[in-house]
Amino acid sequence: MSNKVVKKLMREIGGGDCQGTTTSMPISDCDILERETDKKNEEPHPPAETEDDMSYPPSDFQLCSYACEKLLRVRRTVSLADIPTMSNHWDAANKRRRLDAVTPSEVIANLRRNLGTPEAAVHHSFLAFILNAWRSDRVRSQKVNKLSEERFAQITQLNLSSAVLKKLLESERTRVAEAARKLQQISQNLERARSAKDALQRELDLKRECLERADNRTALMKKESMNLKNKMDAANLFILALKKQLQDAKHEKDGLIKEIADLRKTIENKDKCVEQLVAESHEFNFRIVESEKIAGGLSAELQVYKRKHEDLNRDNRALRGKISRLESFNADLETKLEKEDEERKKCQEQCLQHALEAAELRMTLETLRHTDKLWLARVLQTLNSILKVPVKLILYTSFPFPLSRSQ
Repeated sequence: MSNKVVKKLMREIGGGDCQGTTTSMPISDCDILERETDKKNEEPHPPAETEDDMSYPPSDFQLCSYACEKLLRVRRTVSLADIPTMSNHWDAANKRRRLDAVTPSEVIANLRRNLGTPEAAVHHSFLAFILNAWRSDRVRSQKVNKLSEERFAQITQLNLSSAVLKKLLESERTRVAEAARKLQQISQNLERARSAKDALQRELDLKRECLERADNRTALMKKESMNLKNKMDAANLFILALKKQLQDAKHEKDGLIKEIADLRKTIENKDKCVEQLVAESHEFNFRIVESEKIAGGLSAELQVYKRKHEDLNRDNRALRGKISRLESFNADLETKLEKEDEERKKCQEQCLQHALEAAELRMTLETLRHTDKLWLARVLQTLNSILKVPVKLILYTSFPFPLSRSQ
């Protein structure tokens, strides 16, 4: 309803049947209400209440004339039924808009003049009730509109907050997915490192077996070398004994050679003597025969000595062959020992290299485990601070693999 309709209703309530006679009265209710409405329109108070907020509480329009009992009963019933509910809608701002400027005598005179008949009183009271009902409905509708606007603002805020929360949820889900992916990558890297560790452990076991075999071989070679050294010592002793025998044989040979030379000299001397004796006389034939016999015995002794000399030469040659063979065998054994020492040194170097590699791999594994533990601790702290959910529940619900080893 507009301001003109409100003014018309107020004029009908105040003196609609005698508009021309209002001049005889000093001030009419309609003029007072119009002045009040004009003042309220001219006030700089909130613009939302200047034109449409022209409602007044029903207590301002109480009837002062009780000429009609029927109107009094209607008023009582209406006031008892509606006034408590309508009066709750009025606040302090509407209370100061009451018609305090109107004098009781003027209102009573105007109402007596306008409400002379019961039909007019009923008509005016009906219009007043309609106006009050419209005002209460308008107040309720304004409150409902305010509530709807507030609810709409709250709904928009809730929609914005839900959108923000959805975005946060999506971001957290992406973070959780990235964390799960990183954890899966870390688990894969750990599995790879474990497989590499197992392979290196197998290689270490193989190298240890090779080392044990090499140690066994070296022990056997040492035993063989000791045996060969003992044999070489025995052979050297035998060679020394043979050398002593050769030296003794040489000394004997030299003595025999000297004896043979002496015998040859004696034979020559005796031949000369025999020739002299044969030349001198035949008397000494018996002596010559004896001398010839002696010469034959000496020749037999010479042949025996020659045979002994040949046997000694043969023994010397055999001993020299044995010595050469033993020297070649000794040289072969020394070369074999040198080769075995070189192989043993190479095996020891390889074992040391593998041990160093194993130590480096252990250090790298320890560093990887330490970094993984630190990273997992940071991830779990961030998840616990962001989601505020127990970490064990997140781990058992979001990750398919156990994390007890990494923790």
